[in-house]
Amino acid sequence: MIDNIGKFLKKIGELEIKHYSLFLILIFVFTAFSIYGATNLQFESNLENMNPQDLEVIKVNNEIESKFSDSDAIIVLVEIDEDFELRNQITDIRDPAVIDFIKTLSENLLDEPSVQEVQSAAMFFQEEVPETLEETKDHFSNFPQSSRVFSDDYSFTMINIVTDVGEDQEKIIEFNERVLKIIEESSPPGGVKLSVTGNPPLMALMFGLLINDSMFTMIYAAFFIFVLLFFITRAISKSVIIMVP
Repeated sequence: MIDNIGKFLKKIGELEIKHYSLFLILIFVFTAFSIYGATNLQFESNLENMNPQDLEVIKVNNEIESKFSDSDAIIVLVEIDEDFELRNQITDIRDPAVIDFIKTLSENLLDEPSVQEVQSAAMFFQEEVPETLEETKDHFSNFPQSSRVFSDDYSFTMINIVTDVGEDQEKIIEFNERVLKIIEESSPPGGVKLSVTGNPPLMALMFGLLINDSMFTMIYAAFFIFVLLFFITRAISKSVIIMVP
């Protein structure tokens, strides 16, 4: 059996030596298709997609999850930027400019199909936001529960975005980018800084790190394989020909 395999491989080797130019062309064509295919590689973030979808138990489970699935949350932290220098510096997060921005942002976010609910200080303003800080303070004083959305020193507040974007990698990254774009288009006032966190942003960051790390690992692996081939073949041309596929 081993002898037959050896004879077969020897014949293939002789054929490669005799028609090396044809094999080189085939190698480069195969490599070109491989490069194109590599651009379509994706990380499967939802391990449940690996289950056999035609099984009855999987179908029932998917139906239950579609009706009673848990929602993800994105939290936008709006805080006073102490490094921002301006004559009319914002000293209280209840400033009308900040509340007006939060109200606009909340309305813009609710236009997104994946956003189920937005919880923020804007919930206490059904009409226009007052023009002065004292008026906004008086307005919030009518709602004792409003103190929960602010820090004790009124230096920051949070916007809670309830969403059900799922676990698909592309949808998470796309949704995260849309949220960041909506925040930018809502024109945050000078004097505040924004931080975005939550499950979708963290997942998007994790996917980015995984992709970058995989590319880094592949480059280093290719380099060390080429060095190993060079020590074996003692020829750069042979190492390149073996390495290309």
